[in-house]
Amino acid sequence: MQRVTPTEPATFENQLSQTFKFGQLSPEEKEFSLRAAMAIQKLVKDMRLACAAFNSHGRDGLKDRKLG
Repeated sequence: MQRVTPTEPATFENQLSQTFKFGQLSPEEKEFSLRAAMAIQKLVKDMRLACAAFNSHGRDGLKDRKLG
C-alpha cells in the first residue's frame, strides 16, 4: 500500500465509479479501501498471480495500520 501514489486513489475511484456504486464509507475508509485494492492489483501484476485478496474482517478490520 505504501507504493500507491497520493494521486492514484482518486483516478482509481473515478474508474470504478463508472461501473460500481460506493456504499456509505467515511473518507478514510474509502481511501484505505482504494489503496488496498490498488496494492492487490499491483501485487498480482508484479508477482504474476492469478488473484489475491486480504481479509479485513478480523478483530481490528481496516483499523489495522500495519497493512500499510
